[in-house]
Amino acid sequence: MLSLALLPLHIVCKGPINSIYGVSRVLQQQAGSAYFLKAIPEHARRQMDVYWRARVGKAIAALEWEARRMLQLETQLATFAEEYYAAVGPWAEALAALEATHAAAEEIAPLPLALAQCEHKQARLDELKARYRQLALDIHPDRAMVVDGAGDAATMQLLNDAYAKGDLAALLRCEAEMLMSRFEGDWARAEPALRDIERASATYASGYRALLNAPLNHLMLRAMAAASEGWDWIGAVIARIDRAIANREEALAAAQAA
Repeated sequence: MLSLALLPLHIVCKGPINSIYGVSRVLQQQAGSAYFLKAIPEHARRQMDVYWRARVGKAIAALEWEARRMLQLETQLATFAEEYYAAVGPWAEALAALEATHAAAEEIAPLPLALAQCEHKQARLDELKARYRQLALDIHPDRAMVVDGAGDAATMQLLNDAYAKGDLAALLRCEAEMLMSRFEGDWARAEPALRDIERASATYASGYRALLNAPLNHLMLRAMAAASEGWDWIGAVIARIDRAIANREEALAAAQAA
């Protein structure tokens, strides 16, 4: 079974599609009435189909967009975290052994955040693998739960390409498309699934904003700004901690001499 454990952009369709929005809502309320469904004129059915296809397309595109930009920032932060932890970690540990001073606390405090971001990178890889395996099972020829014939091969190719590239956003798009394909021609039953996709999109958007405001992102931006000005910010951090270590060692030596 497909599961979008993620996240509703409020998509407003403009033009003639809006004219049948009320009909669509009535359909959702009375979807169980075969008589009512037959009573809808053919032109209204076509308009409803256009409306739903547009809404589904926009929801899936929004999901991929929000997921992609959050995951890209997450990857950037993970790369920076690995570099920061590898460079600053040993110096911070040395200073911690001497009871780190307040002057260096600013550079030491982000180390647990950097380590957590490094570990989160592996968690995303595990998520990619788990989603790929589940989706591959859902379209396996022995089960054929979602699409048939050539559709299976085409969908499987998309899944393989996304997995090979490590593209979780593309994999999420495939998952959403496979989910909505179950309701082709029966859009009245599609609302709950569509809302799941919209909620997933909103969750990724919220995650992106949270990463923008994360302390680690602020450090990364400072490092990027320093690099654009031609100097090494991480090197400056190490030099600052090194001075703090030297000062602490001198203070300890003076205390022992007294």
